[in-house]
Amino acid sequence: MGASNHGWFFAYIFSTFTYVALVTFISASLSWYLIFEEFNELNDDHYLSLLDSWVGDYQIHLYIVVSLLLFVIGLFFLSSLLMLLSVQVRNFVSNMTTSERYGRGTKVSVG
Repeated sequence: MGASNHGWFFAYIFSTFTYVALVTFISASLSWYLIFEEFNELNDDHYLSLLDSWVGDYQIHLYIVVSLLLFVIGLFFLSSLLMLLSVQVRNFVSNMTTSERYGRGTKVSVG
């Protein structure tokens, strides 16, 4: 990334981080609901018949596995994006690129 479009790259990283955080939160909320709320209500026969007619019992397990998988993948990407975001914030504040900050003193002339 060059210095001329550093702000756009920072905006992209921040929006990607926000998106992954929202997806991770939604998948964690769905997992929590399906595991702790949905199965508590399965003892009601009327609810069980409505649930079976809507999705079936095996699909609830599939939803739980998929939502937990999305949660774990989201945590992995959040940790990676958080490290990248912290480096880019430091770059943005110091008004330098990563190459300028971590380079070994060699300057590349542009143009």
